[in-house]
Amino acid sequence: MTRSVRLSIALYALATIAGAVIGVALDRTVLEKDRRRRGFDQRSMRAMLYRDLKLTPTQEAQVDSILDDRSAQQRALMAPLAPQMDSIVLRARGRISAILTPEQRATYEQMQREQERSRRARQEKR
Repeated sequence: MTRSVRLSIALYALATIAGAVIGVALDRTVLEKDRRRRGFDQRSMRAMLYRDLKLTPTQEAQVDSILDDRSAQQRALMAPLAPQMDSIVLRARGRISAILTPEQRATYEQMQREQERSRRARQEKR
């Protein structure tokens, strides 16, 4: 085997290993952020913000007002899109249901009901 072939193989192996290491690191970072994001509802996120920043009661009230205003603006912005988004979700669910066995479909429908209950519970907390 010539020197250039050995060098090419070594570089290929190094690039593969580096890519795998970078991929795992990024995956762990993204997954960790997702776990942290899902682990908190709006109230607990605010509580963490107040605690970590050591906000005074006056500052907490101001931050609450700012965040409430932001949420209202976001809801107003998204409201016109809600019917379209719901339609997209329902179409996708229908397509998924169509490829499932009856047993899988029953499980999938139960998962959807649980997801809807969870969504409603989160909305009630707001």
